[in-house]
Parts: sequence; C-alpha cells; structure tokens
Amino acid sequence: MTGYLPPGLKELFAPREPLPYTKPLDRDPRARRGPRVTGISQYVGLFEDPTIAASLPKPETLEQRRERVRAERQVRAHAHERSMSRSSTLTATARTLPDGLTRTQAQAEAKRAEETKSWDPRQDPNVTGDEYKTLFIGHLSYEATERRLLARAAALRPVCRWPGRGCCR
Repeated sequence: MTGYLPPGLKELFAPREPLPYTKPLDRDPRARRGPRVTGISQYVGLFEDPTIAASLPKPETLEQRRERVRAERQVRAHAHERSMSRSSTLTATARTLPDGLTRTQAQAEAKRAEETKSWDPRQDPNVTGDEYKTLFIGHLSYEATERRLLARAAALRPVCRWPGRGCCR
C-alpha cells in the first residue's frame, strides 16, 4: 500500500539502518559474582513498632467499598423517599382546597369571578356600539391595510360599522 504514496511520505516508512553492536556493560546477573542485591523487607521489622501497626486501620478491599457505597445509597434513597412523602403530604393538605384547587388557583378564580361581576361594558368609554359584538384585532402585520381587513371580515359576516381610527398602517 505504501507504493502508492508520494516520495516524501514514502521516506517516512523506509527502514532505518540496523543498530551497531556494542559489548554488554556487565555480565548476566545470574552469573555475576559479588554481593547479591536484595530489597529492604528484612529490615522493615527493625523500624516498625508492632503495637502501632496493629492499631492502624486496614484498608478496605474493592468488594468492601462497593458494599459500603451500595448501603449508603440505599440509606440516602430511603431518607429522600421519606422526606418526599412527608413534604408531598404537607403540601397536599396545606395547598389543596376541598374542590381540588390549589391556593393560587383558588385566588385567581375568586379574582376572576369578582372582576366578572363588576364588569359593565356599557360604562367602558372605549366600547362603541354593541359591546358583545365588538372584535379587537391585534398583532397585525405592517403590510395589513384597512381595505384588506374589511374584505376579510365582510367575507365572514356583514360588518355593521368600521371605526377606521387609523390603527391599521
């Protein structure tokens, strides 16, 4: 496959010269004479106090750690479930009214009912004509004209009055 590469890249894959032979610096460690090199394990007992070593905590194994973490998660999940059930019971009893509405919903419903009772369209200065047949149109495009709006409205129903206050531009 490297035969299809350009010459610059082909040079990167070319084999290098073999390493020159050098004499070994030392003999085989098994055939070596002289003092043997060992570790310090035979001297550890001289530096360590056995009473302190017995009192040190033993590190936990991987299985012990997994079991500990699993138990901690179960305890946290159980505590969370208890707190959620307590808080949901409290909020359900404190906020829910007999008809199934929350306090904010009941307050909004009461306000809406009071405003409906006090609303009198005949007293509103912005209403002209029959107050129950008045249509307010908003969010119009800037390209909308009164003529187009009147044509669309007339196609649906006859228009009795068109104020034409210049609200369409």
